[in-house]
Amino acid sequence: VAHIPTFVDRNTTNNTEDYVWNAEKQRIDITFTYSNRQRTKTSTIQQVAKPINAHNTEWKLSIKATHGLLSFPYLILDCAEDYTTCLVGEPKRSFLYAMTRHPVISEEL
Repeated sequence: VAHIPTFVDRNTTNNTEDYVWNAEKQRIDITFTYSNRQRTKTSTIQQVAKPINAHNTEWKLSIKATHGLLSFPYLILDCAEDYTTCLVGEPKRSFLYAMTRHPVISEEL
């Protein structure tokens, strides 16, 4: 619903991410879907995240097309118990995402 973008998602709209746990490879497979500013073209980027701490709140996220050459630290700063909302950032505070399963966050949050 809101973000301070990275260079990957700057000048994009309608951003969504679909997270799927890959038990066999012990990683999260991510499909990032977005539109250009004119909303005339939709694209996807495949990503992979590997939890790297005991609480699974710190991830190493890589873009698949770069074969791991381009990666980002990914910190789960807050997550609702039912996974309906979360805040994601990185140690240098260069990006921040407020994510939700629905396009509107309730006023209680």
